[in-house]
Amino acid sequence: MQFWLFALLPTFGLVAGQSLFWLFFIPAGIQGLTYWYRLGRVPKHDPILLPLALIFLALAWASISWSPAPAQSARYALLISLSLLGSLLFLGTFRPIRAGKVLDITSMALVLGSVIALVDTATGWEFQALILQRPGESAVVKYHRGVSQSLLLAWPLLAWLGLSGKRLLRGVLAALFGLTLIAVGGDTGRLAALLGLVTFALANVWPFALGRIMPWL
Repeated sequence: MQFWLFALLPTFGLVAGQSLFWLFFIPAGIQGLTYWYRLGRVPKHDPILLPLALIFLALAWASISWSPAPAQSARYALLISLSLLGSLLFLGTFRPIRAGKVLDITSMALVLGSVIALVDTATGWEFQALILQRPGESAVVKYHRGVSQSLLLAWPLLAWLGLSGKRLLRGVLAALFGLTLIAVGGDTGRLAALLGLVTFALANVWPFALGRIMPWL
C-alpha cells in the first residue's frame, strides 16, 4: 500500500493537483483501518507533525472570515483538512522501507506524470477537462502549479538516479520532465529550473565559491 501512495503522489500531483486528492486519502484510510484491525488501536500520531497540522488547519478555516469568496475558501479548507487527515493516517501507520526503493518508484511515477502531461497537452487537454469537468484551457494553470511543485522532487531524484548508476532512467526522467517544463511549466517553474541549473553548474565548476555564496541567498 505504501508503494502505491508514493507512486500516486508525483503522478497525480503533477497532472491534477488537489483534484484527485482522494486517491491519496482513500488508501491511507484503508491502511489506517488495517492497522487498527491488526493491532487493536488507532494509529499513533506524530508529536511534532500533529500540532503543526492543527495550527495550519486553524489558519485555513480562520481565513474564511476575511476571504472575498468565503464559500470557495471553505471548500479548500475542507480539502486541506481531509488531505492532512489522510497524511497523518498514512504516517501513523508507516513501516520503515528501503529509501532507494521509494526513490526509484517516485522517479518512475514522475516519468508517468510527465508522459500524461505531454500527451494531454498535445491532444488539447482532453484528460484534464475530464478531471475538472470544465474546458481544457483551464488545465494550463493546473499544469503550471503541478510542474513547479514537481520540480522540487525532480532535482533530488535525478541526483539519486545518478548516484545509484541508473543512467537510463535518469536520462528518461530528465528528458521527459524537461519537455513538460517547456510545454506547460509556466514562467515560475522555468525560472526555478534555470536557477537550479545555474546552481548545479556552480557546484560542479566552482564548489568552494558556491559554499560561500549560498548562505547569503
